[in-house]
Amino acid sequence: MGVLTHIEVTQGLLGGGTLGLFAARVRLRYLAEQTDTGITRRRARTGESAAEALNELEYPAVYDRYLAYGCLCVAVGALAAVPLFDPGARATIYLLTTSIVGFVSAGAAYGLASLRSGMEE
Repeated sequence: MGVLTHIEVTQGLLGGGTLGLFAARVRLRYLAEQTDTGITRRRARTGESAAEALNELEYPAVYDRYLAYGCLCVAVGALAAVPLFDPGARATIYLLTTSIVGFVSAGAAYGLASLRSGMEE
């Protein structure tokens, strides 16, 4: 098995990120609406922005906790990778930055979950 080079990893992340951004933009064009027969999807109105579409999005508050746990796993994994794999200086900076962003995101998602569950009660 060959070792991944920096260019291959960068190309993979860029390609995956581009595909994810494209999928998110396509998904935001459709909104879920509650009807008498159940939940149906409709295309967003032309003047409707992505922020307005996200405001209409309703989902259970437990998903925020799942997001927080996922971000926490990424943060701990990135932090644990530094002493385990002994990467170079540049990769260490990337891993530590990923860890910090993961911890902050986990805290924000958990706070949002607490706020949403407090509003539902």
